[in-house]
Amino acid sequence: MKSKKSAIVIVCLMALAFILWLLYLGPIAQNPEYHKFADIRCMGGLCRAGDVLTNIPFIIVGAWGLLYLYSAKSESAFENKFEKKYFVIFYIGLFLTGFGSSYYHVDPSSSTLFWDRLPLTLSFMSFLCITISERISPSFAEKIFIPTLLLGLFSVVYWHFTEQAGVGDLRFYYFVQFFTIFIIPIILILFKSRYKFGHYVWYIMAAYFGAKVTEIYDHEIYNAIKVLSGHNLKHLIAALSPVFILIMLKKRQVEKPSTEIMI
Repeated sequence: MKSKKSAIVIVCLMALAFILWLLYLGPIAQNPEYHKFADIRCMGGLCRAGDVLTNIPFIIVGAWGLLYLYSAKSESAFENKFEKKYFVIFYIGLFLTGFGSSYYHVDPSSSTLFWDRLPLTLSFMSFLCITISERISPSFAEKIFIPTLLLGLFSVVYWHFTEQAGVGDLRFYYFVQFFTIFIIPIILILFKSRYKFGHYVWYIMAAYFGAKVTEIYDHEIYNAIKVLSGHNLKHLIAALSPVFILIMLKKRQVEKPSTEIMI
C-alpha cells in the first residue's frame, strides 16, 4: 500500500522535474526538415500516397476498438467501470489520428501537422491513465484523467499558436509524448497489473518503439528496399499497438480483487 502511494508521489515529482528541465532548455522550434519524407510517389493523382494510405489501419483499428468497447462483451474486461472510458478515448484518438495524419501527409507543413498531433495526444494521455489505473491506483488515475487530456490538447494548441507567431515551442508537446514513453516502462517493471494478460502491454510498447525506429530511418529504409519507406512502416507498425490492446481486452479477466488506494 505504502509503496503504491510512494509511486504516485514519485511519478508526480518526476513529471515536475521533466517540466522544469524543459522550461530551463527554452523554446524548442519545429525542425522544418521533419516534413521532408522519403516517399513522395504519386498514385492515381494522390501524391505522397504511401504515407497517406498507410494511415488507413488507424481508422480501421480505431473503429474496431470502439465497436468492441460499446458491445456487451467488453463489460467483463473491466473491474472498474471508469477504466472503460480511458480505452474509449484511446481508440477515438487513434481513429481521428488516421484522418489527421492523412490530411497532414497530403501537404506536410507545420500547419497541417497540428491535425496529426492533436488527436494523438488523446491516445498518449489515455494510455498513461490506463497504466496508472491498472498497476498503481484506479482512483488516482480517475482524478487525473480529465486534467491529463486537457494538458495533452493544450500542448499541441500551444505549439500551434507559437508556431503561427514565428516562435514555435514544442516543449509541452515533448513532455506529453516523451514523459509518457519514459514513465510507462518504469511502472510496468515496478508494478504488476491487476488483470491477467498484463504482459501484452510490453508488446504494445515494443510496437511503438519499433515505429519510432523506422520513423528515424525513413530515408535509409526507402533507399534500401524501395517498396516502403520508414515512415510508411512507422504507420503500419504503430497500428499494431491498438490491435494488441484489443487482444488483451478480449482475453483477460480480473485476476484478483484490486488493492485500491484512496488518494
